[in-house]
Amino acid sequence: MAAYHESSPANLQPLRKSLVIDGHTNPANTMTQKVEGLVKSLEQPDSFLNKYSRERFDIITISKGNKLEFDYHEIPQLLRPHWSMVFLDDTDVSGTIGGEGYAYYGIPDEGALVVVRPNGYITMIAPLDGADEINKYFAGFMNA
Repeated sequence: MAAYHESSPANLQPLRKSLVIDGHTNPANTMTQKVEGLVKSLEQPDSFLNKYSRERFDIITISKGNKLEFDYHEIPQLLRPHWSMVFLDDTDVSGTIGGEGYAYYGIPDEGALVVVRPNGYITMIAPLDGADEINKYFAGFMNA
């Protein structure tokens, strides 16, 4: 659905947020392999991202690690559509605040896929290798 705001077109189609909480990612650990497997699943033609148009989803990636060692470019391109959509769960520069996001939201260190409705409610949490579960979830109510 399209509308206009201040004489400019505005899209009112609600966006669903797909959070990829990818755990500790670095080339030396198994999380990187899980994230790579996730990307391969999401690139498949029957993936919700391709079946229902990527424009209907915001992909936000939240990594866990040390800000001094974190490299944004290690996140696969599909999971970093824009620099503003990648976050790092680490403490602030003083080392006193932050870094507990995974624990606060009950996400295991292995990471998870989280689907958030347009109104901000979480509708589904799946393991990183659970893209098929999310595909089935969206197939229950979305039209291609």
